[in-house]
Formats: sequence, structure tokens, C-alpha cells
Amino acid sequence: MSNAELHAEMRHPEFQYRATEGPRKQWDNVDVPPADNNGDPDPTWERNTDAGRDGWDRFDYTEESYWRRRKTQTADRATEK
Repeated sequence: MSNAELHAEMRHPEFQYRATEGPRKQWDNVDVPPADNNGDPDPTWERNTDAGRDGWDRFDYTEESYWRRRKTQTADRATEK
């Protein structure tokens, strides 16, 4: 599988994946990455543009944004604190 295919299925072994969710067509935080342990947006996350429709998807009542980051960034952030 290519990297894009692995990211589309959120299965790349070197990455961690997460989705954020909000109300359909009313979500102001669609571009805000997942929060860190303090509740602040964590800048190590990047939009997973290979998943969904260019990094997001719309459902009947909600929208989801898809995010990814390298697992090494997770370890680096843990040692900074």
C-alpha cells in the first residue's frame, strides 16, 4: 500500500490518528487540531488530507476533521513537559 492509502485508512504504522467532531454546517472549530493534556490545541497535529474529503467528512448531523501526527512527535512532546 502507498502512504496515501495507509493514511486514508488511518493505518500508517509511523503515525497516530485522531478525529474531531462538531455540528453540521455550524462548526467554528473545524480547523482547530485536537487538544493536548491541558486542553489547548496541540500544534503537532496536521490535517490528514488523505482521509475523508480532503481531511474532513460531513454526515447527517455532524462533521468530522481528520488529523495525523508522527508517533515520534508524541514522544518528543512528552519529554518536553
